[in-house]
Amino acid sequence: MTDEDDDDEAMPRASVEAALAWLTTRALLRRAPRGALPGAILALRHRLGRELPVSLVKCLEEHHWLATNSVTTLAVEGNECRTIEAARRAVAEYVETTWRSLPQVDATARANGEALLAWIPLVEIGNPLPFGSALFLDEAGSFRWAAVREFPFCRFAADSTPSFTTALLTTLAEWHDG
Repeated sequence: MTDEDDDDEAMPRASVEAALAWLTTRALLRRAPRGALPGAILALRHRLGRELPVSLVKCLEEHHWLATNSVTTLAVEGNECRTIEAARRAVAEYVETTWRSLPQVDATARANGEALLAWIPLVEIGNPLPFGSALFLDEAGSFRWAAVREFPFCRFAADSTPSFTTALLTTLAEWHDG
């Protein structure tokens, strides 16, 4: 395969619409016919107990997010979707079990685990949580990607972005191009 072929296969990073169109060529993609309703977004804000970043609200309103075999929304309820609360429980149980199973929890594992307990998982990537990774909303309202299963063994990057669309496109591009 040539470099040109690699470029043709790369996921577009220009817009969510371009990324969704690209994903439909590679995976089963099902989207709701219209965006998330204002009441659902308000309920999500109340369930999370914090304001939602404008870019997340805009993405939910415009796209009602998506469900594929490798990316699942946690923010919108549905048969294939898991609620944020269920995802948080899965992450919390994994963190607690891992901490109990390690002979000694070092500072990195402790800090990463505490971060995962505080962050809100919004998009599962790859395997379902806790075995896959996710795009999280951190305490500051920024978005971060983290491999949950690897939390005791690697330092989480300090990188975050205030834009949900940018974080989403970057994460999807890395996942599908990598």
